[in-house]
Amino acid sequence: MANHGAELLPEGFQMRLLGGFLVSVGARTVDDAAWRWRKSRAIVKLLGLTKGHRLHKEEVLDRLWPDQLPKAAANNLYQAIHLARLALEPLLPASTASDWLRLQGDNILLDPRCGLSVDADDFEVAATAALRAHDTGALEQAVRLYAGELLPEDRYEDWTIERRETLHRLHLSLLMALASQHERTGDFPQAIGALEQAVASEPANEEAHVGLMRLYARAGLRSNALQQFQRLKESLRRDLDADPGPDSIALYQNVLAGHLPPGEHTPIDARRRSRSRPSPERSPAARAARLVREAPPHLPGNLPASMTSFVGRRRELADLRELLPTTRLLTLAGPAGGGKTRLALALAESVRRDFQSGAWWVDLAPLADPALLASAVATSLNVREQPGRSILETLSEDVGSRNVLIVLDNCEHLLDECSRVANALLRAGPTPRILATSREALCAPGELLWRVPLMSLTAAAKPSFEDAQQSEAIQLFVARAKSSAPAFALTLENVRAVADICRRLDGMPLAIELAAARARHLPVAEILMRLDDRFRFLVGMRSMPDRHRTLRAALDWSYDLLGDAERLLFNRLSVFPGSFTLDAAEAACAGEGVETAQILDLISRLVDRSLIAVEEGPGGSIRYRLLETMREYGEERLQESGAATVTRRKHRDFFLALVEQARPDLLTPRETEWFERFEGEHDNLRAALDWSLETGEPEAVLRMGGELWFFWETHGYWREGRTRLEAALNMTRGAQTTARADALHGAGRLAWCQADFAGGSPLLEEALDLSRKLQFKHGVTKALFTLALHMARHGDLAQATTLLEEAVVVARELGISPMIANRLAWLWPLVYQRGDFARAVNLAEECATVARACGYFGSAAFGRRAEAWLAHRTGNYDEATALSKEALAIHRTEGGGRSKASLAIPWMLAELGELALEQGNYQQATAIYEESLALSRELGSKDYVAISLNGLANLARDLGDFARSTALHQESLDLGKEIESRPLVASCAYGLGLVERYRGGLDRAASWLDESLSLYEAMGNVAGAADALHALSIVACDLGDYERAAALIQESARLLKGGAGRLTQARCLEALAAVGSGRGNMDQATRLLASASAAREVMGTPLPPYDRADQDQRLATLRAGLGKVFSATWTAGRGLPVEQAIGEALGR
Repeated sequence: MANHGAELLPEGFQMRLLGGFLVSVGARTVDDAAWRWRKSRAIVKLLGLTKGHRLHKEEVLDRLWPDQLPKAAANNLYQAIHLARLALEPLLPASTASDWLRLQGDNILLDPRCGLSVDADDFEVAATAALRAHDTGALEQAVRLYAGELLPEDRYEDWTIERRETLHRLHLSLLMALASQHERTGDFPQAIGALEQAVASEPANEEAHVGLMRLYARAGLRSNALQQFQRLKESLRRDLDADPGPDSIALYQNVLAGHLPPGEHTPIDARRRSRSRPSPERSPAARAARLVREAPPHLPGNLPASMTSFVGRRRELADLRELLPTTRLLTLAGPAGGGKTRLALALAESVRRDFQSGAWWVDLAPLADPALLASAVATSLNVREQPGRSILETLSEDVGSRNVLIVLDNCEHLLDECSRVANALLRAGPTPRILATSREALCAPGELLWRVPLMSLTAAAKPSFEDAQQSEAIQLFVARAKSSAPAFALTLENVRAVADICRRLDGMPLAIELAAARARHLPVAEILMRLDDRFRFLVGMRSMPDRHRTLRAALDWSYDLLGDAERLLFNRLSVFPGSFTLDAAEAACAGEGVETAQILDLISRLVDRSLIAVEEGPGGSIRYRLLETMREYGEERLQESGAATVTRRKHRDFFLALVEQARPDLLTPRETEWFERFEGEHDNLRAALDWSLETGEPEAVLRMGGELWFFWETHGYWREGRTRLEAALNMTRGAQTTARADALHGAGRLAWCQADFAGGSPLLEEALDLSRKLQFKHGVTKALFTLALHMARHGDLAQATTLLEEAVVVARELGISPMIANRLAWLWPLVYQRGDFARAVNLAEECATVARACGYFGSAAFGRRAEAWLAHRTGNYDEATALSKEALAIHRTEGGGRSKASLAIPWMLAELGELALEQGNYQQATAIYEESLALSRELGSKDYVAISLNGLANLARDLGDFARSTALHQESLDLGKEIESRPLVASCAYGLGLVERYRGGLDRAASWLDESLSLYEAMGNVAGAADALHALSIVACDLGDYERAAALIQESARLLKGGAGRLTQARCLEALAAVGSGRGNMDQATRLLASASAAREVMGTPLPPYDRADQDQRLATLRAGLGKVFSATWTAGRGLPVEQAIGEALGR
C-alpha cells in the first residue's frame, strides 16, 4: 500500500491493454465497478497508450470531450480524474496527492517512479528486438507477450486505432518471421502453427494463407493445401471484396496438378523434429517460374465473364447448389433489378465442373419473337440447323445425351415458349439441366421455383458499425462505390447514410449499384437526399444492358408485360405506403376496370410476377407490400392516369372507418389487439391523415386523431400525432363538434407527453369548455384529467386536485371502471402530497380494488402501483418491489408490445430504482435508473430524463461521489426550469442541499434547502415541505444549533401528522437522536437510534455508507457517555415501536 505523504514509492502499477483493460496496483486488481465512469477509465487508458505516459490536458479534452463547451469539458475532466484516483487508491484522503495519477501544471501523467509497467510497451520493445535478432526463442517470447487486440472494448475510439494497428502489424510480422525460422529448420508443425495464428488474427492475409498452402503441400497434406486456398478465396471475398493474386492462383494450380512447391517433399510426421537446413533459396524469377504451371483443362461453355465481384449471397448460393441436383429445371424468380442474373451466373460458375459438356448461357432479353427462342438457344450452344428438321428437334437431339447445364436468362417476356422449349430439351434425355431466371414461373413440368430474396439490410434503424458491415446490401454499396471512387470507405460518419440508402432502395441490387456509382461525384448524404427523385437520379453506364441502364427502364420492362387490369391495380396499390390487407386493397382499388371479385386473383398474379411481396402479419394474417421503388413507380403511373384523387379518398375512407370501428374496444382488453393493428397500419394511417390535410378535409383528421391519440402516446408518436392534430384544429377554428373536442384533448395530451405546459394547457381548456357546452361527458372527463396532469407538473397542486376530483365524479357517472381507476391513480398521490394522508390511503386502496376488478391492463398496472405504495409506506419492501415489478411488466406489454414508448415505463422504473436505493441495492438501482434515463432520452421526455437524473444523483450521493451527484442534480435542475416544472425544481434543490451538507458546505446546503422548502410551501406540497424541514434540522445539528434543529423537526412532524411512512419515521428518529445527543441527552438519543436501527433491520433499509460513518461516530460518543448502561439502554430502545419513540421524543 502507498505511504502517502512520505518519500516511499508504491509497490508497483501494472496496466494491461492487450486483450482488454486491467490495472493492478501492488497485489490489488482494480475491479471494473471501481472506475464508476467510463471516462475515468479512458483517461488512464490514454495515458497508458501515450509515449512517456504524459498528456497535456487539452489533448485529453480534445479526445474525450471534443463536442463539449470548454467549461463543461474541464469539469468532466476533473471529475474523471477524481474518480480514477478513487479507483486506483480508494483509501486516499481527499486532500492528498495521488502516488500514481498526477497533475503537474497543465499535464496529466502516470508517475514513472511508481514502477509502472504497460504490457503494450513491453510487447513492442520485445518484438522489435526479436525481429532484429532473427532469434527463434526471442520471437516466441515476444509472441507470447501479445495477449490479444489492443483495447477491444474501445475498437471504434479514434485514439486507439493507430496504436492498435501498429501492434497488430507487429504481431503479424513476428508470426511470419517465426514461421520462416521454423520452415528453415524443417519444423513444419511449428511453422504451420505460427501461420495459422496469423490467419486467425487477419483472415484476409494472403501471404499467410500462401505460406500455409506451401507448407501443407511440402508436408504431403495436399487436401489441406487445397482447402486453404478455398479459405483464402472466401476471406478475400468477404473482407476485401477481392480475389486471390496471380501467384496464389499459380500455387493452387500447381498443388492441384500434383506439382510440389519449392522445397523438399517432407511428410509432416517424419520431419516433426528435423532441424536440417533447406536447400538454398532460388532467385525470385526462378521461384515464380516454378509456380507457373499448366492451367486445368479448358471447360466447354460460354458463361459471360463477371465484370464485377460477386458480393454476399453466400447462404443463397449454398442452398441453390444443394437444390440444383434435385431438379432438372430450377427457376430463379424475383423483381426487376433483384439480382437474379448475377446469382444465376455465380451458381453456374460454381457448378460448371459438374457438367462435362459445359455450362451455356442464353440471354433472352434482346429476343422479342418467341419463334426465335429455340434458335437463340442453339446458337449459344453452337448447334447448327439441319435441313428438313426443326431447330428444336436438332437441338433436343444434340443436348439429350449430354451432361450440360443451360442457363436461360430473362424469360419473363417469353414464358410460354420458354416452357415449351425447356420441356422439349428435358424430355430429350436424362442428363441436361436448365437454370432459368424470370420475374415469374415458367409453369413448365417439373419446375422448381426459387424466389430470390433482396439483399439483407440492417435490423436496426440506427445500426452500429459492426452490424452495418454484416448487411449484404451495405457490402454491395461499399464494393461498387469503391469501384467508382477507390478512396471510398465505410466510416462511423457515413454508415448511417449508407444504411438509409440501402433501406430506401429495399436492398434491391440494381438500385444500390446505380446509387453507389454516384459516390464518384457526391457524398453519401447527398445521394440519400436525391433518392426522392430516384428514377431520374439512378442512371447507369452506357455499357450496361438497356433494361438495366436506368432504374426506370428496369421497371418499364416489367410493367409493359402486365395486362390492362393488372396495370390498373398495380397503379392503385401505390396509395399504400406500407403493407396492406386484401380487404383494404378491395376497398381502395375496386372500380373502373377492376371489379372487387377480381382483386384477389390480380394480386396473386402480381405476386407471381414479383411485383408484390407477401408478408405474415399479426396472428398469422396475410399482408401484401409493394417495395418502395415499385410503389413510387406505380404512384407516377397513377398520377398519369388521373385516378389518384379517387383512389386516395377511398384509401382514406377505409382507414377512417377502421379507426372508428375500434372505439367500443378502447379501454378494454381488446385495446391491445387494435393497437397491434394500428401499428401494422401506421404508414397507411399517416398517409390517410396527410392526404386529408393536403386536400382540405381536416374533419377526417379530427375524427381519426381523436381516437388515435392514446395509441400515439403509448407508442411514442408524440410529435407527429400532435403536429397533425394541431394542423387540423387550425383549419377548423370555430367548429362545435365532439370530434374537435376529442382532437383538442388528444393534442393537449401529447403536449403533456412533451412536457409542453404552455402549449398544452390552452388546448385542454378549450377542449373542456367545448365538451361542457356540448354536454359531452367523455370529453369532459378526459379534458379534466389531462389538464390536471399539466397542472400537477407545473406545481399547481390545489387546482390539479380539484380537476381530478371532478374527473372522477364524471367517470363514475359514465360508469367506466378503467376511467375511474386511472383518475384515482393520479388523485391519491396529489392528496398525499397535500397532506391528507388518511384520505390518500383510502383513495389508493379504492384505486387498487377498482383496477383489480375492471380487467383493463392499463388500470391493472395503476392498481399494482397503488398497492406497491401502500406496502412501501408500511415498510414491506419485498411486497412493494414485487408489485412494482408486476406493474412494470404490464406496462411493457401495453399497447401491443410496443410499450417501451410509454411514459409509464420510466415512471415505474424510477419508483423501482428508489426502492432498490433505499434497500442499499446500489448495483441494481444503477441499472434501473440508467435504463430509465436511456428510455426517457429515447422518448424525448425531458421531465422523466430529469427524474432519472435525480435518481442517479441520489445514488451517487449515497455512494460518496459528491461531484457526480452535484453535476447530475444540476443537469436535472436545468431541465426542470426549462419545462417550468416547480416540483422538479424543488426536488433538485432538496437533493443539492443534501449533497452540499455531505460536502461540508453547510451554508450552501441551508440555502438550497430553504429554496426547496419555499417552493414546496408555495405549491401546497406538505409532504415535500416536511422532507425539506427534516433536512434543514440535520444541517442545524451539524452547525450545533440544536434548538433550531429541534424546532424544525417538530414542525416537520406536525406537518406529517402521523402520516409518515415507516422509513421516514426511522429517519425522523435519527434526526431526533442527533438533537438529543447534541443537547447531552445520551439516554434518549441511544434509545431513539436503537428504535430506528431495529426498524431499518426489519425493513431491510440500511443506512448509506456515508451516514453509517456519521452514526458510528455518534454511537461511539453515546457509548462513552453512558458507559456500562449503554447496552441495556440500546436493548430497551430496540424494543420501542417507532411511533411511540417519536411521540416520547416530541413530548406527545
